[in-house]
Formats: sequence, structure tokens, C-alpha cells
Amino acid sequence: MAPLKIALFFFLLTCSAFAKEQVKEETLLPDVLFTNIKTFQLKNGMQVVVIPQSRAASVLHMVWYRVGSADETSGKSGIAHFLEHLLFKGSERFPDNAIDKAVRRAGGAHNAFTSFDYTAYYQNIHRDHLALMMQMEADRMMNVVFDKSDVNIERQVVLEERARGIETDPGQKLNTLIQLALWQNHPYRRPIIGWRHEIEALTIEDIKEFYAQFYTPANAILVLSGNISVEEAKKLAEEIYGPLKNRHAAYKPNRPQEANDLFGRQEITLRDRRITNETISLSFKVPSYGRGDPGEYEALDLLSEVLSGSTRSRLYKDMVVERQIALSAGAYLGSSAREDTQFTLYATPKEGVFLKEIEVELLEALDQIAKEGVQQEEIDKAKKRLFADTVYAQDNLDGLANFIGRTLTLGHNLDDIRSWPQRMGNVTAADIQKVAQKYFSSEKGVIGLLRRPTVAKTPKKEEKES
Repeated sequence: MAPLKIALFFFLLTCSAFAKEQVKEETLLPDVLFTNIKTFQLKNGMQVVVIPQSRAASVLHMVWYRVGSADETSGKSGIAHFLEHLLFKGSERFPDNAIDKAVRRAGGAHNAFTSFDYTAYYQNIHRDHLALMMQMEADRMMNVVFDKSDVNIERQVVLEERARGIETDPGQKLNTLIQLALWQNHPYRRPIIGWRHEIEALTIEDIKEFYAQFYTPANAILVLSGNISVEEAKKLAEEIYGPLKNRHAAYKPNRPQEANDLFGRQEITLRDRRITNETISLSFKVPSYGRGDPGEYEALDLLSEVLSGSTRSRLYKDMVVERQIALSAGAYLGSSAREDTQFTLYATPKEGVFLKEIEVELLEALDQIAKEGVQQEEIDKAKKRLFADTVYAQDNLDGLANFIGRTLTLGHNLDDIRSWPQRMGNVTAADIQKVAQKYFSSEKGVIGLLRRPTVAKTPKKEEKES
């Protein structure tokens, strides 16, 4: 049930790295994508998306809610994730962990995840058991029973999960500190799992209020992927989810927004005795899809591919293969979100190479693109890799269902998905150079350094005078 952090098109990266290296030289721009995906809305406002795939034996049943940790009231962090745990305890009609027991008996799989902007629950099950899964999910949308003992037990489970992550993992701890520096006012600065003292203080009343506000049909999206037709899906959805009544209208986020970047570039160092290889990252705030000027997100996405999309891309080829100053090096565009996201460069230096040297290299890589742009050959190869991945990914039902669920909960639609190849195909070298100049100045960003502890030198004893 760990929180997920996945970019809007990050599901493409789950495809084979080998396939990316073997893309043919001709342009690979799909003319038509995702044509078999259908969507409709129930009378209560719940959206339904169907991805038929007759070759599959099972059906992936997902319910997404347009609410995440960024929608929590200040001082009550962690409630979205805490509630996700509690929904597995049972509902009025299906008490005592009934979903877990039913899925296990049927030989299926199930889980859930919470992010900044959404919460989702899923079961991968044989089609014969789909109706039962839908009944169970519909009941826990409306009729969860919050027992005090269950709340106390799950509180400890959540706190232990937090201890295994943020509190003991140096990498996660540093990332938490980077988020606090990168976001000065927006709730993205809080960890999804929450702050320990606030998790400890959450009450049943807090949880019930959050549940009643956000868990309602108009705020939910049903995604069905696999061995099911649109007609079957519509019949079941109308029978099972259709009768549910809304407690609230669909949620429209109204979150605190960021002020201007007042603090310039910041540097955060975390030292830990468990560190074997020191690392450096350099993160910048950038617009997510639909937030910046038209085409900016696509240009940033392509820039990350140019820098880090394969072993032949700029950073890895230069720093790892040719000059051999780093064990790893790359870049990624962070999760697409309702608001802004982040663009990060990272590297692990080889023994004997200082982090400051690597920092200079990463900054120079960005500066070079801002001044000189990128080569057309680099752009063409990056596009081919992404387009190839897009074609292959259509056969990955789990990845495709997740991708569509995320896209829709973030406020986009199927046309945004279908038009992505064309928008990406339109990105030029000038577009990439422009976003590099706009978002990666020397006065912005957060440098994160993960380091080994310094060894204190023992002072020499003064020699006694003879």
C-alpha cells in the first residue's frame, strides 16, 4: 500500500529497455492509439472507463478517487493514506476483511495506493468474480464501519511503514527534506504518509469526516481492463454502482499555491553511516501537463529522454561510459500532478570523484542545452524510443489502466491521451532550449547531497618538553 509517484506518461518506462535500444530508424509515430478505450458516465456522476481485451483471462477492476494527501487539512497529514488502510477492514455488508478473503479464495490479487492527488483500489480477478468485487467496492465506498480497535491497530501499521521508509531509509529521508525546500507553501511539501505526531493525533471523527467528504460516486472513476465488453461493463456498473447516492458533489481542489521562488538555490546535505555510495541530485520546479504554456510539458518530457532515456543518452554516455567519472547518471520528469511537478538530475560519482565535481558537470549539462540547444538527431532518437514504448504499452493492461486512471483523476481526458504522440511529435529543438532557459537558471533549484559521515580527526597530543 505504499504511495506511488508516477509521471503522467511514466508507464511507458515500464517497457523493455532492450526494446528502446532496438528501435528501427524509420519514424515511428502511431496514427491511431487507444481506439478501443470507451468511457461513459453513470447518472450519479461516476465515470466508467472500459479497456476490452479478449485475450486476457482476468479483469482488472480499479476505483480511483479524486483525493490525495494534498487535499488534507493542515495539521492532519497522513489521513488519506490512513483511510486507505482502514478500507480493507470491511464494510457493513462485507465485514472482517471480506475483500481480502474473497480475493484470496479466487486466486486473484488486490491492493491500493495513495498519492498527492488520488487514491485508488484495485482487484485483478477472473471475470467470473468481477460482480462480487464490484459489490464489495461499492459497499466500502459508502458504508465502511470504523471500529476504534481497527483504527488503533492500523495506526501502528502506518507508523511502522513510516519508520521503515522516511525514518530509516537515508534516500527517502533526503527526498523528504528536498520536498520541504522545493515547495515552500503548497501541500506537496508534506510527505504522503504524513508526519508522525499528526498521524498519532488523528481521531475516528477526523477519518469519518474525510471519508464522507471525498468517498462518493461523483468523485470516483471506475476503470475496467481485460476480458470484458463495453456492454457487459455498462450493465454491471449501472446495476451495482448506479444506485449509489452522492454525499457530496465532485471535489474541486482549492489548495494553497506557491509564491514566487524567493529563496534562490538551496543545498541540503544528509550524512548517514549506512551510505556506501554518495549521491547528488538537482531538482527544479516545472509545470506539469496542462499547467504551463502549451507544449512545455512535452518539451520537458523529451528533454529528460534526451538526457537519460537510454545508455546512449547524454548524461550516461558522457559521465559513465566515456569519461567514467560516475557509476550512474540520469534525469527524470517527476509525477504529473494537478499543480507543478519537478525535474531532477542525479548521479553517483565513482570512488575518488567529489560530489562538487559532479554538481558542476550536471549544471554544465543544463547550461549547455540552454545556450546551444540539442541536436536534431538526439530529438529524433528520443521520440522514436517514446513512440515505440507507446505502441508496446497498449498490450500492458495493468500499466494502461493505471495510466488512464491517473490521467483522468488529474482532470484530463481520453483526447489528451490520444493526442500525446502528435503533441510530442511537434516538439522542436527550439522548444527544448526554451524550457531549459526558463526553468533551469543558476538561481533556482534544490541540490540534495547524500553523504557518508565525516571522520573526526583525533588531535595529536602535545609532546612533553624535555
